[in-house]
Amino acid sequence: MSDLALMTATEARSRIMAGSLRAEDYRAACLERIAALEPQVKAFAHFDAESVRTARPRDGALMGLPFGVKDVLDTGFMPSQYGSPIWAGYQPRADAACVALAASAGGLIIGKTVTTEFATR
Repeated sequence: MSDLALMTATEARSRIMAGSLRAEDYRAACLERIAALEPQVKAFAHFDAESVRTARPRDGALMGLPFGVKDVLDTGFMPSQYGSPIWAGYQPRADAACVALAASAGGLIIGKTVTTEFATR
């Protein structure tokens, strides 16, 4: 497993900006770490490694850094289930404002993270 995935997002961004790290290499290291730990951690309600792997680099302040979105926030390209079985498979039409802003800043949304039902606890 690559040590790149252990970097903070701030450090990764600085290295990407300086040209000493490619965003694709950082993303690959993060995917490798997720693959190794997700069977035990079970952090993701939705995760599609192949779509993350094939995403093109993004310009912007976030420089293509990968991040997860809590499952209570709408994403127009991933299901939003709000941690509830009654919303299983629901596909919103648009991103929540914070998701749209992060994506427009060059962030790479890699999946939806697990939440308690409707984030009420």
